[in-house]
Amino acid sequence: MSNQILKWPLRLLRWFCPDHLHEEIEGDLIQKFERDIRLFGERKAKRRLLGNVIRFFRPGIILRNKINMEHNHFPMFKNYFITSLRHIRKSKVNFTFKLGGLTLALLSFLIIAIYVSYQLSFDRYHEDYQDIYRVNSEWRENGEIAKYAIAPNGIGPALKEQFPEVKSVARLRGSSRYLVKYEDKSFRFNGFVEADSSIFDVLTFQFLKGNRRALNHPGSIVLTQSL
Repeated sequence: MSNQILKWPLRLLRWFCPDHLHEEIEGDLIQKFERDIRLFGERKAKRRLLGNVIRFFRPGIILRNKINMEHNHFPMFKNYFITSLRHIRKSKVNFTFKLGGLTLALLSFLIIAIYVSYQLSFDRYHEDYQDIYRVNSEWRENGEIAKYAIAPNGIGPALKEQFPEVKSVARLRGSSRYLVKYEDKSFRFNGFVEADSSIFDVLTFQFLKGNRRALNHPGSIVLTQSL
């Protein structure tokens, strides 16, 4: 287990957690982290550790011994509740509009948060996604620069040969329709993509059957379950 992995989340815990609770909570978190490494791997265990630390960032922990918690606040909250209930009964239309506006605002915020979260998570399921790059090209057409998400086939091997920082290269080429033969049967399918056998050294996919060496031999194929 790397101490570097634990440093930042545990430093955050020490910042907001009272001293008399810190040692016990930190010990529990470290035990959970070690267990998560065995179950999920180091990368996911780190995310779970940070999530567990954030769960302790709440008033019951932060304000412990910083305010007097011995006072009985129940009568005060009861009075607030009765007053609010009377106000609602006297002005039902006004309350309905306010409740509807609040609901709409919260729903809009939730939809925006989900959308932003989805956009930021795009393609991040690949291992070491921050080190994966797609090579595009710019061509001059009629005096203007046109950008394309394609590049000549020789670019990949040339980059790997010229730059030692490039660990692996994989080329992809799509086709509208393919003829597939199996024994005495022939099928035509859409959506196939030609790829170098190194594709699974760059991108990460889970296999129901087989493994990442599935394309090591010419003529080999990888299929989705639905296909």
